[in-house]
Amino acid sequence: MVSYAYLNEADFSKLATCAESWKLMKKKYGGIGEQFEQQVVKRLQTTWEGDAATKAFHHMSTVTKQYVAAGTEAARMGKLMAEAHDEFTTARKKLHTLQEDAGTDHFKIHDTGTIEDVDPMWDSPTASSQPGWAEERRRKQEGFADRLEQVLRHATQFDQNYAAAFKSDFNGEDEQGFNKSGYSSDDQAREAQEEADQAAKLIDKDGRLTETELNQLDSFLAEHKGDPHFAARFAQKAGAEDTLDRYNQIINPPQGTRLTDAQLKRIQSLQGNLGSTLGTATTVNDSAMYKFEQDLLAATDRNFNANPTESPYGLSGYQLTSSLMSQGDWDDNLLQDYGEKLIAKEQLSAGFQNPDAIWGQNRTVGITGIPALDPMTGFMDALGHNPDASLEFLDGSTHTDGGESVDNLDYLMKDRHWPEGAGFTGDDKNPDGISTLGHAMESAATGMPYDYDGPTMPPHTPDQAGFVNELVSTLGTSENADLINGDGRLAPIKDSLGEITANYMGDFQQSLTTVDLPINGTHVGGSDGIDRGDAVNFLSSVGQDPEAYKTINAAQLGYTQGLVDESLAHRDPGAGFDRMQDRVINLTAPGSCISGIMSEARAEAVYEHHVAEAQDFNNATKDVNRWVGYGVGIATGAIASPAAGSAVTVGYGELSNLVMGHIQKDNAAEGDFEARDVYASGQKSHEVMINTMVEKSAGEHGYDEYEARDMADTAAREAKQSFSSGSDLAYGRG
Repeated sequence: MVSYAYLNEADFSKLATCAESWKLMKKKYGGIGEQFEQQVVKRLQTTWEGDAATKAFHHMSTVTKQYVAAGTEAARMGKLMAEAHDEFTTARKKLHTLQEDAGTDHFKIHDTGTIEDVDPMWDSPTASSQPGWAEERRRKQEGFADRLEQVLRHATQFDQNYAAAFKSDFNGEDEQGFNKSGYSSDDQAREAQEEADQAAKLIDKDGRLTETELNQLDSFLAEHKGDPHFAARFAQKAGAEDTLDRYNQIINPPQGTRLTDAQLKRIQSLQGNLGSTLGTATTVNDSAMYKFEQDLLAATDRNFNANPTESPYGLSGYQLTSSLMSQGDWDDNLLQDYGEKLIAKEQLSAGFQNPDAIWGQNRTVGITGIPALDPMTGFMDALGHNPDASLEFLDGSTHTDGGESVDNLDYLMKDRHWPEGAGFTGDDKNPDGISTLGHAMESAATGMPYDYDGPTMPPHTPDQAGFVNELVSTLGTSENADLINGDGRLAPIKDSLGEITANYMGDFQQSLTTVDLPINGTHVGGSDGIDRGDAVNFLSSVGQDPEAYKTINAAQLGYTQGLVDESLAHRDPGAGFDRMQDRVINLTAPGSCISGIMSEARAEAVYEHHVAEAQDFNNATKDVNRWVGYGVGIATGAIASPAAGSAVTVGYGELSNLVMGHIQKDNAAEGDFEARDVYASGQKSHEVMINTMVEKSAGEHGYDEYEARDMADTAAREAKQSFSSGSDLAYGRG
């Protein structure tokens, strides 16, 4: 994390100088390119003809493009440098403002970031013993500490984001960079090619690999898995079928083998590195890689047997391919083709075999636990890591050999029988294969890999918003209630649906109010928004999962706090107290309604459907801080750019504590579930959350102590009613 001392003392003027140098470099590259075109190319074109000239002019054309690309990349670097300078300079100004405010209030900020109360009144026993004085000083000190943490946290986000920007995209942001190899020297490039050849030879070697050779192969792949040149050369030299054969051999040691922990970890590492390397290779656009991809698709139809004397069938090419695809980034078109082939394969046998038999009959998983017998699980994880492919596939359909068209999402969500058990999922901690469908849904809905945990999210596109609208309208209707309610077949994906809901918190709150609310990108459901009834039904069922309950509550609270802060921070100077109080009430109402829906969902999960225990909800506190932050970001506009939006007056840590406190107190409805007339504890804890947030925000944005308290008390009372309305909506649905 960026330290107080560094931000306070760093000289950012060098960034501005560097930015100007890069901008000047763009002009120089442009000048060199123009000179090359005028003084070399055009002069030679008037006198030189023949085959040699044709080849030379083709090369010169490439050189001209490289000068243009170099100038483009220089401009990009200059732009990044200038933006970084502006962001860090702004952060330091905020820090200096904080220093001045703290000094005025007699607080000293040390180089370590520690804030010390140096008010001279402490030296006066009479003054310092005044009622409430010490408590007031403590609150002020905590307030400055929260502000300091916020400034440093934002500076850290800038630092991490720009570090990633400068380190990444060595090909140029539009794939036309002037150094597409990404190597700093010819020797480095040559060494990578030699290692790709060595890795391919290990794949094609007769017999099993020794421990030394396995380590060598893993080392080569780990070092170069993100290098498209290495990956493509390796894949083309090794060949698709031989690669699957070797992979099958690696994950299936001979019967009687006893693997050490280190050996098992190395096999797992090879799975990840080989899958990532092949995925990178498929993103290279040339004819040799197209052949590799076609060979890979063809190889899925054959069986691979590492131990033919012990098992007559071995593993299917589908099982091996899905296992590798679950790792890394793969070409979108290849994923589409493979997914359609996989569904068509299952449809071909659907009349007399379900997926248990198709993939499990006469097949077993070896001592490594790799791969999952159900190849659909690995493919879903592949989509989960490749958002564009996921959205296209789940929005599309498969044409079977029988001439039928199968809606991919309907088949996976409603019709497919998902085999259960660790052997089918490849994960002894997660025996429900259908949970991986949730991973694909997450990436399709958010545009990011399902396991992404960074601080920002891209704005939702029309296609993504349309996909979410389809999910909510499908699963929010009474005719599909059995799919998602209680222990319905989609119960294992509720945690993923909860994360999707959190990412679209603005849209879900908008469905419960007529007040215009901020969203991240395109509105779900267009100008009409999400249907209110569908939203209530969807939330009520999804919230029955402890993880989803936690995620939605955290994002809801963060979003609501962000709304209040933004409204008070940017209010019309002429807006009176009553008008702003009404505004705050309107902004906290939809979030309070969602909190009530979640409370009812929790009660139903524990006492009606018996799909969870109260303690499961109490213990669901992981990543609360992240989801609070996402909610704040959507409301303040900071979700797609950490620099955007205003600072929240209640720190993430405090908001997270409020959420966790609410989660652990929201159980009164469960205690008197039959009567359904006592929601005191959960309702009260939500009331306290709203009161705390509004009072702090109002005080921070210019209202005196009495006004802030009055606004908070009124908003909390109204929130109590909205909470009850949400509970009633959830209870009365369907």
